[in-house]
Amino acid sequence: MKISTKIILGYALLILLMVTALIYQLALMHRLQTINGNLSAMKTRETDYSLRARDITQVIEDVQKFYLLKDPDYASQVKYQMDSLSADLSQDLERLKGDILSRDERTELQRFVSLWGDFKRSALEQEANFSVLTEEEFYRWLGGHTKNLEAQLQRVQKANQEAVNAQVEQSGKAGQKAEFVSKVAAGIAVVLSFVISIVVVRSIALSLRRLTSGARAVAEGEYSYRLDASGNDNFSQVARDFNFMVSKLDEREQVKRDYVSHVSHELKAPLAAMQETARLLMEGIPGPVNERQKRLLGLTLECGQRLSRTLVSLLDLSRIESDALDYEIERTDLREVIQSASREFEVQLAKNGRNLELDLPSESVYADCDGDRIAQIISNLIDNALKFSTAPAPIAIKAEVISGIPDGIPGVWRHRLGPANRDYILVKVSDRGRGVPDEHKELIFEKFHQVKFEKKIAGQGVGLGLVICKNIVTAHGGAIWVSDNLGGGSIFYILLPAAKPLPVSPPEQRRAAKDVQPAQT
Repeated sequence: MKISTKIILGYALLILLMVTALIYQLALMHRLQTINGNLSAMKTRETDYSLRARDITQVIEDVQKFYLLKDPDYASQVKYQMDSLSADLSQDLERLKGDILSRDERTELQRFVSLWGDFKRSALEQEANFSVLTEEEFYRWLGGHTKNLEAQLQRVQKANQEAVNAQVEQSGKAGQKAEFVSKVAAGIAVVLSFVISIVVVRSIALSLRRLTSGARAVAEGEYSYRLDASGNDNFSQVARDFNFMVSKLDEREQVKRDYVSHVSHELKAPLAAMQETARLLMEGIPGPVNERQKRLLGLTLECGQRLSRTLVSLLDLSRIESDALDYEIERTDLREVIQSASREFEVQLAKNGRNLELDLPSESVYADCDGDRIAQIISNLIDNALKFSTAPAPIAIKAEVISGIPDGIPGVWRHRLGPANRDYILVKVSDRGRGVPDEHKELIFEKFHQVKFEKKIAGQGVGLGLVICKNIVTAHGGAIWVSDNLGGGSIFYILLPAAKPLPVSPPEQRRAAKDVQPAQT
């Protein structure tokens, strides 16, 4: 499902929830308005009942006055009041006919109207007999009707109050229900928003994480990296475009590697012939040469050797990138490897007036490695020390067996190494040169990266040596990094997993002991 579809569906659910809650709230508000209208009508009737009670009291008082005074005017006034009150009571009863909420009140009011009718008829019948009725007979007749009317009117008012209380209770319940529904709707909206946000953000974050990992892998030269493009969402389309881009980059990178490899192979043979020719001319085999000619031929030979080393580095890098660099792993004494690599620079050291100080263990230290490739790393670091430091600053190489991963190793290497509780061989190559700035300490192990100094250094390469060193060390499960040397210069560290020496027979042990040389200084 596309990201846009997920977002639309999520917000559609939220909108539907909010619309439903709004419709419910409107219906509830209408119901509350109806209840308020009913309460208003009931309160109005309560007021009317109070007025009716006052009118009845007035009628009874006028009846008493008529009995006592025998004034005809009071007779007509009483009759008028009774007719008016009967009309009012009929209207009250008519208003209650369609009110299903006040059935009890209507029933009680009907009874009151019936009692009032009885009183009215009885009063009209007794009007002619008022002159012959004794006071006791009059008040007994009047008291009986008055008592019944007052009791029934109280029942009417009570029924009205009960109806009012019922409506108030319904209003309270409706308000509580509205509050509950509002809270539930708000809670569901919050939870739904949270779930939708998590689903959308998770799908986006996961896809972006994969895309970021792919971009980093491609940036590091892993052109075989591909993203999962099996879905049908927006990121799947981005993944397909990404894979297409990487495949094109891989094709171009392969063309470049093939071109570099082909050109390096094509130049290797003519360059070797040129170096051999210059060497023969220097030796005077074709004929005698003077000192100036020897110096020029020597310069030509040195340039050819430097170009030859560059071609070898290009070929090694091409093999590394195509996973075609072979390693012959065997149990190897690193002390002998370091001594052998150091001897290759004896002439160059003597010529430049430099010293190479070796601090090696008195006993053999073994590692499962390709000795020639490790010697290539040592040679490259010695060559860099000679280039970037000047006489008479010495160059020092120290090797030792340590337990565990050393402090100061960069975090990127610490996570790649194996168990931390095993033995390692740590080789340090230090110089007193210009050093490596902090911002370049990791970048110098990338292809073609060079530290730019104010003055160009003679013989500076193209930035491939340390890249090859890094790949060789990585293939051996080790690490390589650089730090500052106290007093100036740099220290390059090579860390390799140590191996136990192979068991040897007693004659071989005696022969090995005879061949052991003390550490050179």
